[in-house]
Amino acid sequence: MSTGTHSAAKTRNLILMGIFAALIAVGAYIRIPLPFSPVPITLQFIFSVYAGLFLGSRRGFCSVMVYILVGLSGIPVFTNGGGIGYVVMPTFGFLLGFAFCALWVGYGRSRMKEYRFLPFFGVILGGLVILYSIGWLYLYWALAIYGGKAVTLGQAFMLGVAPFIVNDMVFSAIAALTAIKVLPTLKKLGYLD
Repeated sequence: MSTGTHSAAKTRNLILMGIFAALIAVGAYIRIPLPFSPVPITLQFIFSVYAGLFLGSRRGFCSVMVYILVGLSGIPVFTNGGGIGYVVMPTFGFLLGFAFCALWVGYGRSRMKEYRFLPFFGVILGGLVILYSIGWLYLYWALAIYGGKAVTLGQAFMLGVAPFIVNDMVFSAIAALTAIKVLPTLKKLGYLD
């Protein structure tokens, strides 16, 4: 690969990572309120999955981390603002979970020989389990240990995970359907690792 080609590919990758970081930030502000939860549904999960699917594990992870670092720097890109104090917010673990979800989904996509719905859906559900695990445990820590509230792990699960399962399963199916349609074209164009 020539220096010019390598430089162009690097620039393209940086731009794509920035675009996905921006999409996740926009997704934080597209809110669907739930009557049984104080936390609304956002599009951050599906954009994090797309980051992993379309950018691959490393670049997908980095794009979500760029989003997180921008928010921690004080720019209000999170659902409830921004700033370093966000690390003790109960929902911060879900932000970290988005990064590891993108990492897992990108890795799973790179291992696939052919693009079919069920394998993609399975990989995305694996990413969702990672996201939920990190977010749920962090939520428990933020409320019970850091916050000193009388909250059990089960209550933290019912508060931070249970209300979103059905919605996130639908988002997972949409992402899997999108992947089988879009990824073959991106592969032909040479945009996939």
